[in-house]
Amino acid sequence: DGSEMPRPTIFSQRYDAACGDIQVAAQSFEEGSIECTNAQVVSVLECDCPYVTPGESASDVSCTLCVDSFVPIPSLAVNPRDGSSVCGVYEWQASGLESRQCRAMQATAGAACGCSNPPAAPCEVTCTADADIGGNSTSSSFDLKKTLTDAVVGDVVWKGEWLCGEILWSVSVDQNACSDDVKRDLRLQCCPNEVIDPGQETQVPPPTPPPTSAAVSFKGLHFLWSLGLAVGIGFVLL
Repeated sequence: DGSEMPRPTIFSQRYDAACGDIQVAAQSFEEGSIECTNAQVVSVLECDCPYVTPGESASDVSCTLCVDSFVPIPSLAVNPRDGSSVCGVYEWQASGLESRQCRAMQATAGAACGCSNPPAAPCEVTCTADADIGGNSTSSSFDLKKTLTDAVVGDVVWKGEWLCGEILWSVSVDQNACSDDVKRDLRLQCCPNEVIDPGQETQVPPPTPPPTSAAVSFKGLHFLWSLGLAVGIGFVLL
């Protein structure tokens, strides 16, 4: 917000510099640039700077994490294991998204952040328990925060740990990645009390890295669903 750094001597692990040095460096960054956004996010997360919204009103940005409004609790952690995955960080990243990416972010991170009436994801997965319920992600049983390990989704093996919301984001932003098999596998693994229909067991394909657009995790190294300390479309943290 342009004010002085409240604790300039604190050392930022993410930026590998003292908070005061980050403030000095930020003066040379162009407003709205990736470098400027990175510095602002780090300053809020590690330097005790106050949180400010991406614009004075929702109409000032191309996309808001909540439909037509800012997130209710910017400090809310989506993944407790990663202090960077807070709703305010996602809000800033969402502010630069358009169209399909915006809707995917609102349906996943927005829903996880408690936004009211989030839209359905572009790659819509309907849990059996919700089959007779119209509406949106608020009424959905799909567990965005459930952690999957080495999950098989479609013809991709997601090695390591991923949240259901991360995978749903990835297959939603790339319309070519959304298929009936992908929807089925996400439904079976991310919806409660799902039953595998006879003959519909998923065949485990050879290990395949997730698509480049999905290079995101909440562990502080990459961001998919994520935002914040991102560089380029792959959203790789500093």
